[in-house]
Formats: sequence, structure tokens, C-alpha cells
Amino acid sequence: MRWKYAQIGLLTLASADVLRLPLLWQFGYRTTHLRPLVERTRDPEGVARLQEVVGPKWWESIQGGRARLTLVRIMIAKGGGLADITPGDAFEYGTEMRKAGIASRTTPLFYSWLRDLGTLPPDAPTTLRLLHRVTGQLSTPV
Repeated sequence: MRWKYAQIGLLTLASADVLRLPLLWQFGYRTTHLRPLVERTRDPEGVARLQEVVGPKWWESIQGGRARLTLVRIMIAKGGGLADITPGDAFEYGTEMRKAGIASRTTPLFYSWLRDLGTLPPDAPTTLRLLHRVTGQLSTPV
């Protein structure tokens, strides 16, 4: 029972951006309270903008809920709000999921939401799909 209270405390501190919780730890902890808490406290303006951009159909869907959880987990692991999530953070999320042996169909959705929100740089990859399979030099040296 004490561990449960410690986990609740950790999540509360993480939602307030006081500490960072590694993605692998987050994958092992299941709660229905995390996403709404972080959306309300961490970046309410960014979340409201994103909700407007994606629309109610996607926002309330099962896939949308998973994409929202992905964004929340990245914010908890990296700090900051939605606008602070980088393509590298998104790529790392997918890498950590593969390490944990978790299959995910939300990666393209949450990443496309960030693109739609306009927070990713213009030269960011269009998609993260299969990016983890690329090896070697991607461009000619200058």
C-alpha cells in the first residue's frame, strides 16, 4: 500500500514539472488519472489549442486517447509543454516502446498532431514511420 502512495506522489510531482519520470517507468504504471491531471496542470493552453486543431471526433476516440497519453508521457519524461516536444523526443518514445516490447499504433497520430499544431520545425521528418530502420549517412557532407 505504501508503494501506491509513493507512485501517486511521484505522478503529482511529475505533473507539476518538479521531476521527470522515465518512459520505461511510465510504461509499467497504469492509471486513468494521469492524462487528465497533466492536461489540466502542465499545459492547459497548448492542450486546448491541440483539441481545437484535431477536432472532437479524433480527440474523444480511443486512438485519440492513446495519442494524448503519448504526449502526456513525453511531457512527463522531458518536461515542458506540447510546444517543447521535439522530433527527437517523439523518436525516442518509439525507441523506448520497442525496447519495452510494446507495440504502438499511436506514434503516427500523436506526431501528426504535433505537425498540425505547428510546433515542429519545418525541416522535421514528415513521419516517424520506419525512421528507426534508417542507418548510415543520410546526406552528403558539406
